[in-house]
Amino acid sequence: MLYKTKDKNEKRQVRVTKEKLIESAKFVKQYMRDNEILSLQEYIDTNDGNQKLAVSHYLKNNIDASFFVFLIKKGMKLSDTDRSFIPYISANYRNINVMLNEMKSFLSKIEKRL
Repeated sequence: MLYKTKDKNEKRQVRVTKEKLIESAKFVKQYMRDNEILSLQEYIDTNDGNQKLAVSHYLKNNIDASFFVFLIKKGMKLSDTDRSFIPYISANYRNINVMLNEMKSFLSKIEKRL
């Protein structure tokens, strides 16, 4: 199962779209509301068992890779185990980060709504 997940993630193409960022933000906002998480920082710091909650949500395709990188930029710290589950992001972090830097004003709007 782990191999399939890693292989699937590696085959995705690097794309950063506003639509995917919005969908991911809506999911996180709804999750925070349903689980009484009060801030984005609290969501970033929350664990689901032995892994970060955001890693779990990413693996379930609830949040996009670009939104995941946005969370890293906001201060999410990952363990080596967490990194092993996200080979696509590890391999493409720089590319995604460059694309996100071109959308700073859009990302600040998303952050305000969270």
